[in-house]
Amino acid sequence: MNPRLRLAAIGAPVLLAVLVVAFYLVDHASHRGRVPRAVTAAGVELGGSTPDEAQVLLTALGERLVSSPIDAHVNGGSAPVLPRDLGLSLDIEGMLDEAVSIGREGGIVGSFQRWWRSIGTATEVGLRGVVDEDILLDALDDLAQRIVGEAPFPGSITVVDGRLVAEYPRDGLSIDPATAAPRLLAAFLLDPHPSVELDLVPSQPRLTAAHIDAAMREAERLLAGGVTLVPPTDSAPLVLTVEDLQDAFRADVVPDGNGHRMAVTFDQAILIGKIAPIALDLATDPINAEFVFDEEAHLVSITPGVPGTSVDFDGLLGAVIAAATQADRTGILPVIEDVEPEVTTEMLEELGIVHMVSSFTTYHACCEARVTNIQLMADTVSGTLVPPGEVFSLNAVVGERRESDGYLPAGTIVAGELEDTIGGGVSQFSTTLYNAVFWGGYEDVTHTPHSFYFSRYPEGIEATVNWPDLHNKFRNDTDSTIMVRTKHTGTSITVEIWGDNDGRVLWGDQWRGRTTIDVLAPGGPDARIVTAEVSERTLETEPKPKYLPDDTLRPGSSIIDDDGGVGWTVKVTRFVEHRGETTSRQWTVRYVPRPILTRVHTCMLEDEDLRTDWEEVCPPDLPPTVDATGPSSATVAAGASLKAIALDDWDLTLTYAWSGEGVTFATPGAATTNVSFGAAGDYTITVTVTDGAGNTAQDTLAITVTE
Repeated sequence: MNPRLRLAAIGAPVLLAVLVVAFYLVDHASHRGRVPRAVTAAGVELGGSTPDEAQVLLTALGERLVSSPIDAHVNGGSAPVLPRDLGLSLDIEGMLDEAVSIGREGGIVGSFQRWWRSIGTATEVGLRGVVDEDILLDALDDLAQRIVGEAPFPGSITVVDGRLVAEYPRDGLSIDPATAAPRLLAAFLLDPHPSVELDLVPSQPRLTAAHIDAAMREAERLLAGGVTLVPPTDSAPLVLTVEDLQDAFRADVVPDGNGHRMAVTFDQAILIGKIAPIALDLATDPINAEFVFDEEAHLVSITPGVPGTSVDFDGLLGAVIAAATQADRTGILPVIEDVEPEVTTEMLEELGIVHMVSSFTTYHACCEARVTNIQLMADTVSGTLVPPGEVFSLNAVVGERRESDGYLPAGTIVAGELEDTIGGGVSQFSTTLYNAVFWGGYEDVTHTPHSFYFSRYPEGIEATVNWPDLHNKFRNDTDSTIMVRTKHTGTSITVEIWGDNDGRVLWGDQWRGRTTIDVLAPGGPDARIVTAEVSERTLETEPKPKYLPDDTLRPGSSIIDDDGGVGWTVKVTRFVEHRGETTSRQWTVRYVPRPILTRVHTCMLEDEDLRTDWEEVCPPDLPPTVDATGPSSATVAAGASLKAIALDDWDLTLTYAWSGEGVTFATPGAATTNVSFGAAGDYTITVTVTDGAGNTAQDTLAITVTE
């Protein structure tokens, strides 16, 4: 054999083996911490899932199995029963441990062999089940009673017509738990569940006549009369009549060591229902602590919260039983005192809000749609708390402005133009908030000044807002919580920041283009002192025309609706002095020129710009055309009605002049006129139409007039 062919024959299997091992190592590593590949449980694919994911899958499988009924056959009768009612469930933890450990025992060789087999065959995790024996025994008794009707009777004590009636235990037939448990568990672990044949055995009840007699004596003691529960306050006592106690009486079979006994007691839910109306009168509601804002002194005080009281319903059953065992059948009504209000004095004190830090006011015209939007936003924000270190976002607090929330269409700057949008005008609130934050010394996170300057806002120190992309955010970088409060009138909006700046109080407003800042209280040594500078205007830019089409104008003419305004740049620098150190931050604000809004004829525009060749593009300024209409004959008494129909390419406004010898015109300068004649005869009437450039056109009418 050729040496090269011999080498290839040897090398190919080796290369294949290397590739297989490499693929195993990669696959094994990718499943580290997960269930190995090709592992299933009752057809549910677990391979590749994390333990948490596998647990979810097994839990869903278990829920399906416990919710599918098993048909139980007993002595010729049958009934469906749910596995969950039998106390059966999947051993999810054990199955999960088995699934995760598959292929990880037996060393590298065993792991590889299992992996190799998994390429074509899945490994099935067997279903495991667990049984709650107490639930199963009760379920088997119930099942026997349903199917056979001869289950052992443990005895009972009931109230019939106001008397205690005892029934003693009786022997019966029970389902044999020794054989039922493994059969039911085996059926549960098969999907779908097969039917199960269960065995009946003679059975004695769990209780004896002695148990019933002992419980009867205790029941007579509990129901010997009504009970009285006395509140710890001066309120009237709460009385439960013997009839109330009889309604709530119950006797249950309960475990007692290795056996059982009959426990007599009262149904707590029924007792609560009996006293609920009275309990509400005995209870006192807690009163929340509240801030009190002194607007003149700019200080905050706290009206303390008041604890409340309520009946301890959880302790009611014990209190009734204890009272029923006393000679005077009287006990103490359990009461929970010092029920704290939702807002306590301590909660408000911990916020650290002690005075107004800053306030700012801007003004607006009355009664516009934007005012409704501003006030609605202000009311939404008012009372918002911002804890230390937290960021306040105006958009996040207010949300999208919708008509359904009461917002109205109003002016908004969109792509450099003022348009009506839902919630327009709220940038005035945003600017007012920004100034309160700015002069309060809090950290600016993000804000955007208006593109145009409006004199109702401080130059450079202002912020627009829009949903969802333009934000006004600040961070409370102090050690105390702050509260944002708002006020408004028909012509103003005010934002106040209340917190703790060591007593320093600052007030400001923007009125008729002028910003005023007053320090109402200087504060202590820990106060932040805020000052600011706005630079001279630089980079002034003259406005440019913005042309708007208007076909009511002659080509070549124009009307200016807005003279526009220059654009400029200013630098805003804020200084914050705190504990002897001064920090500063600077913002560059650019106001774009407001365009000169100019209306011209459509033919003069190209892509919203004025054409330089508009005289060539626009139609020639031809004389108008006119057509005079009216009757060809008339009488002296009736006269006639005349009309001129004129057209002009450039002018929508034309002038008219009617003329004729011996004729009187009612409106000689109108397109339509009535005429009268002095005598019978033949008349010639002329109408002359003149356009804006002085070009004229004429038309005549011949009318024969008779008596």
